[in-house]
Amino acid sequence: MMSSDSRVEAAKIIGEVFELLSDEYLRYCIDEPIERAQVGFEYDGSIPITRHTFNGILGDFVGYIYKQALSGQRILSPSQAQTEAVEILEKGYQNAHAHGYYAALLDVLNPECDGLNPILSQIAEVIAGSQRKKHIMWVYGSRIVMLKWQTKCAIAEMLIQRWGGLLPATILNCTPAQLAGHLTELFNLFVVTDKTIDKTLMPNTTLNSTLNDSKPHRHYSKSI
Repeated sequence: MMSSDSRVEAAKIIGEVFELLSDEYLRYCIDEPIERAQVGFEYDGSIPITRHTFNGILGDFVGYIYKQALSGQRILSPSQAQTEAVEILEKGYQNAHAHGYYAALLDVLNPECDGLNPILSQIAEVIAGSQRKKHIMWVYGSRIVMLKWQTKCAIAEMLIQRWGGLLPATILNCTPAQLAGHLTELFNLFVVTDKTIDKTLMPNTTLNSTLNDSKPHRHYSKSI
């Protein structure tokens, strides 16, 4: 049987995890700073675009994003920023017909395309997605990994009690002890959309009150 201390700690952890992984929090701490940096980035549009100038602008853009929006992370040298930009395009750039760095280069050289801005937007989106993944790993590492086994079991039991209706029967048939070692996967099922959780929270319940009391009420600070 779970102790009252385990339940209190479990409720606090659940509230923190849902808060830190909510789309609102991720947008505030990750997406919006990157979007502001993207808007603030300037380059000389009169310079003819060659492969050399293209790489230079991409590197300047990535370096600017890191400096303005990701201030808690390493500062990239110009060569590091260019390398990262090229790698991002190689892995993530996609147009209607092809993908990769050379597809982006051909697009920016094509007078019928929209120039650099769509390419810079895709780079910004990839950086934001990467930062979200890093943040999620940090949340689980700082909130879940080092918990006592009893607290992990309490979290699993409380998640199933409150939101079991969102889960498949194969998971519902597991005991809290069986799920305690898979809390990150369990949370991932719930935070696919935090709106689903919000809609299923019942007012005037002990757990809901505990979760609400433990939230930082949108006074966010960067954590990655």
